[in-house]
Amino acid sequence: MRVLRPRVRGWAWTPGFREEILVVLLAALFTPLGLALGVGLQYAPLPPSWRWLALPAWGVMFLVPAGWLAMLVGGPIWFVRELRGERRAPWLRVSLAISILAWGSLPGVRLVHSYRQAGLRRISFNARPLIDAVEQFRRNTGAYPAGLEALVPNYLSSVPYTGTVGYPRFYYRLAEPHDRFGSYELGVMTPSGGINFDRYFYWPEGNYPDRIYGGGVERVGEWAYVYE
Repeated sequence: MRVLRPRVRGWAWTPGFREEILVVLLAALFTPLGLALGVGLQYAPLPPSWRWLALPAWGVMFLVPAGWLAMLVGGPIWFVRELRGERRAPWLRVSLAISILAWGSLPGVRLVHSYRQAGLRRISFNARPLIDAVEQFRRNTGAYPAGLEALVPNYLSSVPYTGTVGYPRFYYRLAEPHDRFGSYELGVMTPSGGINFDRYFYWPEGNYPDRIYGGGVERVGEWAYVYE
């Protein structure tokens, strides 16, 4: 009985059961399940010293769309090709598992949104003392602070942590003539993988446009999220 084996530069490799499981697990990283894992790590309420754990997720999230598309289309094609060659070949099991995984992971898209929303709500909650301190500074001095450091130690013991290990720091800037807000912007840069400029931000005026910073705006309570 001929066993169908992939050939690479003249030699063939037939995976054992452990290798098959490993290939399928690696493939899972390039589905919405992997994306949910990456988002979960980035928005996890871990100490800032654990940020190294969230950093690799950016690379995975950058590759997910291409990898998932390849499996959605290529998985069934690979399975049919293996089926026509040899029904008991190890690669037949692998291709079938990847096909099922690619299409069956569709519900994982909801997990991505759920994890992100939970993290954004945590950021908003942790920012409230910071917003209160900024407003108190303005009431006392007649102007907004030039930077968050001006609030320490008279208004805050320290600038608070965002509560998300992948995006640990708040940024703050005063309005400039070309800005659409009139006071200040408080936010967190939240790149979701690869080269993008997603951000989650707050304007006291709340007059968020439909598009800004190169992307569409989603309202999240009193805050806004830009998908760049």
